[in-house]
Amino acid sequence: MVSTNLEDKTNITRLSRLLVEKGTEALRNTFDSINPPAGLPAVLNASKITLLRLKCKIINDAHWDLLFPPSGNPPDSKTFDSILLNILLWNICGLPSPAAGWNTMPPAMDRSPQANVTRIRLLRNEVYAHVSSIQVDEAIFENIWVKISQALVDLKIPQKEVDDLKTCCFGPEDEIYVDRLKDWFLTAERYNKMLVDVHVEQPVKRLPQVTELKHTLGKGKGGSRSKIKANISFASFVCDHLAKHTEAQHLVTLKEDRQRSVVLFNDIDKINSIYCDFKKENSGILTGILNGVFNRKSKKRKDKFKNLLALLEKEKLLEIVGSGTEYDKEMKEYLKYEVKNGELWYSLTQNYKIGQSGEPFSDARDRPQSWKWKESSKVHRQKFVKLVDYGREHPEEIKEINGVRVCFADEFCIGRGSDGTRVYVGLGNDGVERAVKRMRKDACSCLAEHEKQVLSEHNTSKSNYVVNYWFLDEKRDIEYLFLILDLCEETLEDFVDRSSLEYLVTIAPDIIKQVLKGLADLHRGSMPILHRDLKPSNILRNVQDNWLLADFGISRIMTEDPSTIRTNPKGTKDWRAVETYHSEGRSVHGKVRYKKETDVQVAGMVAFYIVTKGAHPFGAEADRLRNLLDDNAVDLDMVEDTAAKDLISWMLSHRPKDRPSAEEALNHPYLQPKGQQFEMLCTVGNEFEIKTRNAMSDVVRKLNSNPKDWRSLMRADILNYLATDSSTGRTINYTSSWADCLRLMRNVKQHWNDRPRPRPEVFYLVGNPQEYFLNLLPNLPVEVHRIVRTCNWRERNELKKFFGEGMFFILR
Repeated sequence: MVSTNLEDKTNITRLSRLLVEKGTEALRNTFDSINPPAGLPAVLNASKITLLRLKCKIINDAHWDLLFPPSGNPPDSKTFDSILLNILLWNICGLPSPAAGWNTMPPAMDRSPQANVTRIRLLRNEVYAHVSSIQVDEAIFENIWVKISQALVDLKIPQKEVDDLKTCCFGPEDEIYVDRLKDWFLTAERYNKMLVDVHVEQPVKRLPQVTELKHTLGKGKGGSRSKIKANISFASFVCDHLAKHTEAQHLVTLKEDRQRSVVLFNDIDKINSIYCDFKKENSGILTGILNGVFNRKSKKRKDKFKNLLALLEKEKLLEIVGSGTEYDKEMKEYLKYEVKNGELWYSLTQNYKIGQSGEPFSDARDRPQSWKWKESSKVHRQKFVKLVDYGREHPEEIKEINGVRVCFADEFCIGRGSDGTRVYVGLGNDGVERAVKRMRKDACSCLAEHEKQVLSEHNTSKSNYVVNYWFLDEKRDIEYLFLILDLCEETLEDFVDRSSLEYLVTIAPDIIKQVLKGLADLHRGSMPILHRDLKPSNILRNVQDNWLLADFGISRIMTEDPSTIRTNPKGTKDWRAVETYHSEGRSVHGKVRYKKETDVQVAGMVAFYIVTKGAHPFGAEADRLRNLLDDNAVDLDMVEDTAAKDLISWMLSHRPKDRPSAEEALNHPYLQPKGQQFEMLCTVGNEFEIKTRNAMSDVVRKLNSNPKDWRSLMRADILNYLATDSSTGRTINYTSSWADCLRLMRNVKQHWNDRPRPRPEVFYLVGNPQEYFLNLLPNLPVEVHRIVRTCNWRERNELKKFFGEGMFFILR
């Protein structure tokens, strides 16, 4: 029978497929039951104001095109993924919050749709917690399966379909569901965090309040008046009212860009022609709104708006465009603004309160409001408790930087760097925990501006494996500048220091994979980014236990040659690649070459550091540089795992051209699930040269150079059973060559489920062919990978996915 251990490892795949496949279907069933497909276009159009508020906050452009297809075709809920379905269920379907809230597991007796939707998401998180071990024991599996299946059946998934997934045979191809679950978790949790914020605290994160402004919405007959309440922003007011008019819906959207909210007018002249003819008595809605803001009878209000526009221009958010419209001259001077891409933005910077002087207030006491705190961090919790208490008692000591409150006292410091750089905990006005990095202007001004530029690039801003940048303040202080980033729990250096070697060896593949995915995201595209300062202290763990690359002060964007740049040597001692040191043939006018593979060699050092609990592959500090330059990784034998040792050795290769790219390293068997490893072996076993035992082939020759007879590792009755063609009864004579071993694997995988019943006992001794062969020959995937990657077979179409690039994409 299949061993308990094998069953444990299969359970995670079953749970992953159940959630990925049937979980999404259940969410869609719930949505369709509330909004039948035939009436979906009308429902979405009726909810367009709400959806506009969410656009760019949690609804991205791809989701928007599914809701309102540019082709004009009606939307189809079958195209909605689980993230979009959650957004819609929470915001336009009228689902009330479960009794225990959206982030707490509902009690068993609560079988409402909203409870089951919440239950599926939280159970997905529970399954994800077991992904790193790739196994779930039988007791835990049964408990989780029952909970998920009950929720799915309540949401109209047939019980038979659920039961079939529990009993059906799983092949290697099904292990892809484990990776899909992980990607779903990483992507969805970022969306869900924003989604909860938006759902609980309506309206959406707003601009500074424009209080008690009266807006004339029409001057002629039937004209109405509306009063903006203190919690409604000018931007959302404009957006909401224009969105109600079908002629202008496509001309205006409310967008949020990091910490900035704007109203985007796509065609100001078109809106003017529809609504804003000042010569007509019945002016229309936009005229009324703008009249309300300017209120030509109120000089104070107009001066305040003048100050606002001056500030925005100073902040380089807007630039003045010349005349050319029929606007009243008095308004035209202040209204017609344009960004470089030709789109018009009317913006209020989120955390500025504009006074008569037009300057932002700097102290928290100037903006009296309660302290909100959405608890997240475990490591820094006590610092936030102190910060909130201290801020209430001593508001004069609290500084506010772009809506993040911070106190620059040592008790709130969580990190120290060179040149006086310090990192402090900060708390946003929205209650979200942040990190505030304070740097001295005289030492770090250029580095900070460069880091801001790099972190704003598409490669980093869209990656799930790079720390998020929010804002750079260069003007608040004469001595310091401030960078606002996502808060993380600890550095990899701290994590390794406090963890046992046994635990590090277990979790290392997951950490190394995330580091390489971060590098792959940086290195992708026509303008790759080189990190150049990768080291354990610049790799951070967030509260979701994800690992993020940080500190891009000396990174470089490769704008000219996407393969190599030459610059002055930079980086941290002991964490630089060999080619970045001055030596014969490497230095040109004092500059050294950096390549994408430069980051990869340092990533190899980091990987070694993890699996050895803090050691360095090039030995003791006194000899480290000499060993690096001599290509002498003296401590490599400290790595006991064969697969880990092979990957690290490959990444540490002396010549950059001999190293893998980050994407190629991600394809290494050490970082791939068992299903991918077995599929690779079977695919190689199906190559023509393997079938024909072609002794002229480099791959066949290298495979067969191993003198060990693989057949001696198998029981004779099992080998005989596997070598027998079940359809003809003919026994194939497999030789001792390792090429024949791969051919046997391929044939067994291809025809395993075709074997006739009743099946003999030996069938059940093998159980799952994948598990059987990988347990019998655990090092074979690494050996085959090493051989194939050194020859031109890796370029073959059927093998590219195991050895080539292009398999990993930025998660959105």
